[in-house]
Amino acid sequence: MVPQFASSNNCQWVYSINYGGGLVSGDEIALQIDVEEGCSALLTTQGSTKVYHSVDGKTSTQSLTGTVGSTGLLAIIQEPLVCFKDAKYKQTQNFHMEGNSNLVFVDWITSGRVANGERWDFTSCSTTNNIFLGPDLVYRDAMRLSNTENLSVKDTMKHYNIVASCVVLGPDLTGLIQHIKDDVGRGQNIGELPDPNLIVSASPLQYGITNSNEKLSGVMVKCASSEITKVYWKLDNLLKPLYPKLGGNPFENKY
Repeated sequence: MVPQFASSNNCQWVYSINYGGGLVSGDEIALQIDVEEGCSALLTTQGSTKVYHSVDGKTSTQSLTGTVGSTGLLAIIQEPLVCFKDAKYKQTQNFHMEGNSNLVFVDWITSGRVANGERWDFTSCSTTNNIFLGPDLVYRDAMRLSNTENLSVKDTMKHYNIVASCVVLGPDLTGLIQHIKDDVGRGQNIGELPDPNLIVSASPLQYGITNSNEKLSGVMVKCASSEITKVYWKLDNLLKPLYPKLGGNPFENKY
């Protein structure tokens, strides 16, 4: 779905929609998005992506391939994944960039239908994110959550109900990258106690060399919280400098 007036500038907003609001057992979805030279696009959703229970051991799979041309911007800011009890899910995202391309993506998963008493009760969930600069793989982040004989996902995650990753790369996003580093890295005020229900970390990324022999840089953010809204608020605050480039706030009116 491509709303005509979603953005206040030339950034194209695209909403991906699943039939029935989610993935049933054995579904296979493949999506490709190409952002050409000098263009910008946001891929988002109206609501969370739901993965329903597995039947006969079948896995629901989803893959996304994104290419970003010179000076282009691709932002993937979708709602979090919600795996129902006994669901099996596998996700792969591959991004192909040039030296002066720009990329932002958020990848997050909740513990499930908490209101129904489900917390980390899916069978398995695996996600892999790959970023290529030309032919070279410069970033990979893979996560697999599944029960083992001696340890369940629920026991491992303790009281946390959401985990999230956010990656920002590109020479046109240096202001955003510095804003994230400053926000996450700032010291606490005197008398201010850390929030035991929210963990946030940021790691700088270096992933290539420009034509002038300068290193390309970015940042990766990891979050975990017992409250889903706290991660929404944190990501919303961290990504605020991006919104003028997108022509709007994709988190608005969603929490």
